[in-house]
Amino acid sequence: MGAVSVRNWKNRACTTILIFTPDYPVDSPEYAQDVSYVFQHLDANDPGMSKSDLTISETLSDYWVNFVKFGEPNGGSLPQWAPFTNNTLMVMYFANTPHLGSVPDEAQLEVLDRYFKWKLGL
Repeated sequence: MGAVSVRNWKNRACTTILIFTPDYPVDSPEYAQDVSYVFQHLDANDPGMSKSDLTISETLSDYWVNFVKFGEPNGGSLPQWAPFTNNTLMVMYFANTPHLGSVPDEAQLEVLDRYFKWKLGL
């Protein structure tokens, strides 16, 4: 699995989660690899870059622009990115095409929940 980013929606008590899984070789670094996609800083002439990478970059950038402009990622013809709640447990996957799907490993999320509750003194 690639990088996982969590972003809070402005003025909302909900969170969106993205699972970022482009077609990277196994030996490439994963930390912050989504940054070049968000800011559309990919080299289309790089032989390692696929059409899927460019599509993911454009879509991810559109979600971020919507988030900055309107306080939420949805808009236009983008697939609906639903808030992550205790009732829905749906995340947005960025692979060949963006799509909502179930949490890949709910136990890992529970570990993070316990950690942040401890860290925040809750």
